[in-house]
Amino acid sequence: VWLNSGSKLVYPEHFEKDRRVVTLEGEAYFQVAKNKSRPFVVQAKDLDIEVLGTSFNIASHAMLDKVETVLLSGSIKAKKILLKPNELLVYKKETGETITEITSAQYHIDWIKDRLTFDNDRLSDIIISLKGWYAVQIDCPQPFSEKQRLSFTVRGESLKEILHAMSLIIPMRYTING
Repeated sequence: VWLNSGSKLVYPEHFEKDRRVVTLEGEAYFQVAKNKSRPFVVQAKDLDIEVLGTSFNIASHAMLDKVETVLLSGSIKAKKILLKPNELLVYKKETGETITEITSAQYHIDWIKDRLTFDNDRLSDIIISLKGWYAVQIDCPQPFSEKQRLSFTVRGESLKEILHAMSLIIPMRYTING
């Protein structure tokens, strides 16, 4: 398991005989060995993800209105949906709605390689990632941040460089305090 910054994984000292259950708050990348007699289950808010021997990423941040899980290899099951590699499952916390879509799973685990990749992502989601990456507070009007979509990769750039580049692409102004 790789835990992203500000994330928390809770697990028992000893797993039950018939299941291996952990609870996730935040984001984590897992590589889990297959064991039919003791399935691995990740509890992320209202979504339980049963792992069937696989590598996958889960994002379940308290500040987000959704839980996302993306499958890199193997298979996982959530809400009776069996995911295939390069599928993203989005569970909306407020409505209980579940959506699956095709994605490039590698983009979702770039954070374990010390980079962030955004591929036509909403600015509101990008802001959440940048807050965690740079450990700063970022405020942006929601109607604007929900409409704007961007694609870029962050490697070693400063926040000021990222914000400047973004302001050249979308109609935004920014102020850095402190």
